[in-house]
Amino acid sequence: MSFLSFQDNFVSRWKNDLFVDAVSRSEDESISADDKFDALYVGNYAEAIGTTVESGGALYVDGAGLIGGINVQNGGVYAGSGIAENRINWYGAAVCGTYADITLQNVVFIGNTACELNGYSGCGGAVESYGGTLTAIGGTISGNLAAGSTSAGGGICTIFATAGIDAVCIAGNTAFYGGGIQQNGGMLTVGSAIFADNRASYGGAMEIHNGGTASVEGCSFSGNEALQGGAIHSEGGVITIRDSVFATASDTIYNAGGMTLGGTIKTAANITSTQAISVEEKTSLVLDLSGYGGTTSQELLTNFDTMFGVSRKNLSITVNVNRAQSTGVYALATNASLFDCPVMLDIESEKTTMIAEDRKFVYEGKAYQLVRENFSAALKIEDVSSGNIYGGKAIAENAELSLATGLMVDGSGVYAALIGGENISGGTVTKNGASFVDISGNIQATAAAGGVYATNCNVTMNAETSVAVADGNFSNIVCAGSVVNENTVLTVNDASRLTISGGTFANAVAGGNYIQKEGGTVYGGSGTRASNTFVTISGGAFLRDVFGGNISAKNAFSTTTNSYVTGSTDVTIDARENEIFIGGNLIAGSSGKGTVHATNVVFKGAGSNLVFGGNSVVCGDSHDATTTCSCVDKNCRSLVFDHFSGTLGARIAGFDTVTFSGGSVDLAYASRLGEISTWDFRDGAVVNFGDVANNFQSDTLIFGVFAENEWTVMTATDESAFANWDYGYDTVMIAGEKATLRDGCWISAHYRFYRENNTLKIAKLA
Repeated sequence: MSFLSFQDNFVSRWKNDLFVDAVSRSEDESISADDKFDALYVGNYAEAIGTTVESGGALYVDGAGLIGGINVQNGGVYAGSGIAENRINWYGAAVCGTYADITLQNVVFIGNTACELNGYSGCGGAVESYGGTLTAIGGTISGNLAAGSTSAGGGICTIFATAGIDAVCIAGNTAFYGGGIQQNGGMLTVGSAIFADNRASYGGAMEIHNGGTASVEGCSFSGNEALQGGAIHSEGGVITIRDSVFATASDTIYNAGGMTLGGTIKTAANITSTQAISVEEKTSLVLDLSGYGGTTSQELLTNFDTMFGVSRKNLSITVNVNRAQSTGVYALATNASLFDCPVMLDIESEKTTMIAEDRKFVYEGKAYQLVRENFSAALKIEDVSSGNIYGGKAIAENAELSLATGLMVDGSGVYAALIGGENISGGTVTKNGASFVDISGNIQATAAAGGVYATNCNVTMNAETSVAVADGNFSNIVCAGSVVNENTVLTVNDASRLTISGGTFANAVAGGNYIQKEGGTVYGGSGTRASNTFVTISGGAFLRDVFGGNISAKNAFSTTTNSYVTGSTDVTIDARENEIFIGGNLIAGSSGKGTVHATNVVFKGAGSNLVFGGNSVVCGDSHDATTTCSCVDKNCRSLVFDHFSGTLGARIAGFDTVTFSGGSVDLAYASRLGEISTWDFRDGAVVNFGDVANNFQSDTLIFGVFAENEWTVMTATDESAFANWDYGYDTVMIAGEKATLRDGCWISAHYRFYRENNTLKIAKLA
């Protein structure tokens, strides 16, 4: 026996031991290859810091001790000599504590084995703690083994202990229960740890049982494997998992006890629970499919209703895919009768959008849709780079459709027609669910329609259809309603909406339906759900006509009437922010002589943002209407300038009433103003008629309240524009007061309306 003295402390050396007693400190003591010691004993609050045991060693902690910077390699085999055999038996090949308080700081335990002894399996291939406390901060525990048919804790085994594991890498360890960690009772807290490539029959990375309570937060699991619970197996225990990643398909979770999820849980592996899982508020479950090709071999969530039946109100689900994801059906959840929590699709963090059963998301030539069959939910990925794309399915027989359908299209891509509803080719079909197309990417497409594609059938639409376009290039018709082909009767009982804020349209657009082939007929509904159409344009280039109602490719210029809108058509041109070009006509009604109950056209914004073609007409009727044959009910054709200022670079025709609300409007283009019977001026609006003559014969003029003493209402380039103005009116109302013609001007109780050179003004009476 030799003694090494460090001031008043001492280190005792034996052949197979390095002993540090209660009052001594061994710092950076190295045991060389030719002077090996098999065990390090730390007792009674002594410290061993920076000490290296190169082979055949173990650490035994009695009471409380601090072990820091220890590197134990290829040692601690039970069958060897020293402490591993004589003091700790088959428990804790590298570190063993019994009712001890153990602290491990930045330790490295590699290749240790707790062997089977006398029929008893090993526990704690690297570390074992029975009772007491175990704290491990930093370091690596890898390649350790607990041997035997019921071995536990290839890396760490805790038995009725209180353990805290923080920022430790636990990798490549093996046992029957808990390849990385096995918790038998007690309390376990694991934070910011890495679990990789651990193996077990139950709980490849972690196994919790016998009433143990565990918390896992900020951890990552990758490549862990087991027959059950490749990452975590919890049976008879209670575990909380927060903000952790389960990166590969083998990192599964199996729960047969209590489980709580919180924060963001990202998993590429299956989660199975025989018990209900509690979900903390604002929990996000990320299902990562990016590593799969074509299909998932197993759903990621088993028994969804059982697991999340009462907690789904706190849960949101995100499905991760990559841009090169193979087409196919990827199982997400079984027994999902109410898969009704929000489901988002994330494509390489490049694009995130909500997906559901009633919509497809089209992106870069692929369509993504949440599908359900036999109470199971899956993500379906299709190649849609060719052929028409439908939000719904193909129908060829009598059917009643209650499910809403639609397409959301983003990114780039070249597509055929985009149809929000079903492809119906036969039978009598009633559609009670809404359908839509929403386009936000800079795509190229031949056409788009919000409703169904109907051929050789009778279809009744009882819900709204819509198309919204923010960008893109379209070579053919875009309509908010349905596409009608031969031998088809379409009855529409609800509204259709076309909203366009950008894009280029080489052909016509329409707020209603598109009669594509001879023999198709569209009827508007009746009662409270009339077939109203709404068109709102706030940007874009329209090279052909814009229709508020229906459009017919074959009959656009014929006398055939096969298009009926029993409600109204409302067209709003909003030029407040973006430029709008309309190269054709703006037709508030339908093409041909399609009948419409009422039309309304509204202009907003700046005339400098609105450009028409050289011969464009803004028409309040259908395309083939004439001055003597209207397709719209009498006195139901309205034109409104809502704080619009600037020149309207198109002629006006086919309106009964016109309203100017604020702004300053220039109507210098030759127009059919004589058809207008009611003129309504509000909020100080000013109208310039240029050289367009208008004597307001038999018209009604209405002027709203104004704050100033005088209001210049109308101007012209010369006096002839208002020739005979003073006798042609039927009625003049000023601020609610009826005026009468006296002494060459119209006078009410408080106002007078008069002509001054080439202007018409209103002034308050003194």
